[in-house]
Amino acid sequence: MIKCPMCGFQFQQNKKVCRNCPMGIGCGQICCPNCGYNLPGESKIISKINNIWERIKKCSKKN
Repeated sequence: MIKCPMCGFQFQQNKKVCRNCPMGIGCGQICCPNCGYNLPGESKIISKINNIWERIKKCSKKN
C-alpha cells in the first residue's frame, strides 16, 4: 500500500502508465490516481531489503 505524500490518498501500486505521460511504460515513477502527483519508484535495493525483512518477520512468528 502506498500513501501519497501530497494528498494522503492510499492506493495499490499498479503497472499502468500515468495519464498523459510522454515517458510511457518503464519510467519508474508511481503516479497517485487521486491527485496525479508523481512519486519516485522504490529502488531495487530497498525492495530486496523489504522482502528480506518480511521473511525474517514470518520466520520469527513461526518460532
